[in-house]
Amino acid sequence: TGSEFTSVRQHAFIKEHSVGHLLILSWL
Repeated sequence: TGSEFTSVRQHAFIKEHSVGHLLILSWL
């Protein structure tokens, strides 16, 4: 369903964001 698709996209976005945050922390 649309809601499931949105949940998957939201989860993927959060995952990418957390990875990017870790990369930023590693640069500091």
